[in-house]
Amino acid sequence: MLGLALTTAACGGKDDAAPTTTAQSGSTVPDTVATTTTLDDSDYAKFAAQLDAKLTAAGTDQCKLEPLFMELSAGTGTAPATPQQVEQAVGLTVDLFNALAASAGPARAKEAQDVRNGAEQITAAAKQNNYSVEWIRSPDASNTFSQDFVTSLAAIRADVLKNCSKD
Repeated sequence: MLGLALTTAACGGKDDAAPTTTAQSGSTVPDTVATTTTLDDSDYAKFAAQLDAKLTAAGTDQCKLEPLFMELSAGTGTAPATPQQVEQAVGLTVDLFNALAASAGPARAKEAQDVRNGAEQITAAAKQNNYSVEWIRSPDASNTFSQDFVTSLAAIRADVLKNCSKD
């Protein structure tokens, strides 16, 4: 599920961006690949700033947060290519997790706390691994999360999808 919101989508086409090809996380077919685009640190910082502005504007509006979750999800675009970019991606992910937790409402208080705990878990793991690109692209990054986090994030996102679906 969380091939993780730690790889991020490019915000547009940068002509000198270098495409790379990586195996998709959790793929059952070894030859399955996803093409991603890497950005230099300056362009990545611009991308991160734009995503951060969208996150700030979304606040705790679930219907505005969900598309941002998809932008940050693995396989949708730009993967962090340097430790600085990994740190920015983790920061954006933590901010998004915390916004989703804040949007959950009183009926999902336990799930919200589990998601906040997951944000702390990924922050600690990223620091411990020196914001390593290899680590963030490995299953170890997703394995950082507890089962409570995974279950609770899925429950909150299910509510979001139900509440924001267009009938």
